Amino acid sequence: MWCNALKTWVSSFLAGAFIAIGAACNLYLGSIGYAWLGAFVFPIGLLMVCFFDKALYTGKVGFILENDFHYFVSLFNILFGNCVGALRFGIRFSCMFPLRGDQYAVFINAKFLSWNASVLITALVKGMMAGVFVFLAVKSYKTLNNAGLKALFIILNIAAMVLLKSDHCIANVAYFGMLLPYVQADFLTIIISFIFNCLTNAMGSIIMYLLFEFCKCQD
Repeated sequence: MWCNALKTWVSSFLAGAFIAIGAACNLYLGSIGYAWLGAFVFPIGLLMVCFFDKALYTGKVGFILENDFHYFVSLFNILFGNCVGALRFGIRFSCMFPLRGDQYAVFINAKFLSWNASVLITALVKGMMAGVFVFLAVKSYKTLNNAGLKALFIILNIAAMVLLKSDHCIANVAYFGMLLPYVQADFLTIIISFIFNCLTNAMGSIIMYLLFEFCKCQD
């Protein structure tokens, strides 16, 4: 059991690192005026997760209803590994390629909640949208047979997620690591914002799963 848990954690650590690579590419391309290109490079993270068969929380949480309790428990191990991988590589990237500018303070601090109705609603919608797009990307990977089509649907869905400024919880951990000097929120706000982001990502994914199941029942 412990051996399997360790293998899952290592897999999830690598998945977090892959997402951090995509997030770093997106952030750095945006910093030189190529935000649209960054959106289409960001999916490299999920492409590596899927094709190398690594464990990503946002890629698995949408399928929770078709699995057992052990699967549910394993999500916590996966989420922890994802966060460590994303944070570790995010901090590493910031040391290698430090970013300077007030726009980064605005970018990262907008990721944290404040007790304002409009902020909470916006965070809810952006978090759920990220869950929807990741579910569609992973569902496409699982159901399509052609590797080219698998890659295409991952790229299109994740690029849309980025262009619509959706909040992906693991990508946000990577951004946090990359822009740590600009973070102004207190520890409790950071933790609550992260949990909220994880839950809203899960909500979006599970809603899409239920929609797919409903459509299958109608056939």
